[in-house]
Amino acid sequence: MTQQVCRARITIPSTSDYVDQVSINLTLEATGSDTGLDFSTSQTPQAKIEAFFNSTVSGQTNPMSYYLSNLLSRSSDACTITWTDVTGHLDGTPAGSPFRTDTFTLGSGTGEFPMPAGTGLCFGMRADYGTAIEHGPMTELPSTDDAIDQGAPPTHLGQERPRARLRGRFYLGPMNGSVAINNSTGLVSDALMADAAAAVNGLIDTANTVSANQFNVVAWSRRASTVNPFTFYFVNEYFAYQRRRADVSENRVHDWNARV
Repeated sequence: MTQQVCRARITIPSTSDYVDQVSINLTLEATGSDTGLDFSTSQTPQAKIEAFFNSTVSGQTNPMSYYLSNLLSRSSDACTITWTDVTGHLDGTPAGSPFRTDTFTLGSGTGEFPMPAGTGLCFGMRADYGTAIEHGPMTELPSTDDAIDQGAPPTHLGQERPRARLRGRFYLGPMNGSVAINNSTGLVSDALMADAAAAVNGLIDTANTVSANQFNVVAWSRRASTVNPFTFYFVNEYFAYQRRRADVSENRVHDWNARV
């Protein structure tokens, strides 16, 4: 059987109209001796994701849930993971509806004041670069004069970035203030840096590939129609800030006042 690949969308709802829900996308490949999308065995992909938020691993003092804002829901089974089979769609073609939805409960936090809603921690991951180069030549297919007249771009040379296909990142936040931030520098606190590094290291662990039920988090390149397991990671010591492109919160939660 061909190695099976699935796309996970993780959603953690907010308890405030002013704070957007958390939404993270990860791609996982069945890399054990059972290459199917078997969710019935112990090392299930949803267990791997839930452990990232709620469990402590070697080198970790507190789980990631401890640092997450108290404005994120801790209600039972409020968090969801929807799974889409993208095995036959690695080129990015539409993969259809999710085939499965799982739920989990976000672990308890510190109860402290939350950081601003858009702040988040950036996790970077990459596969082994091997012989891939950072920049390489790219030739686009020539456009005919008729195609150009219809709005197609003319032929031109550009650059490909083979290594970019082997990288990925995601953002997690907002956080609870004093445990997450170093008040003297404004950087991510040493405690959060250490715990976040241990958490993402556990998330991309590839040590159990001999297991029949192992799933690994992978870099998915639609351009190359390939997936590659992540083997390196970093946690950014600066907080990132995300602005959602959805309807802004003031349009959702405020009444409009007529000018007088």
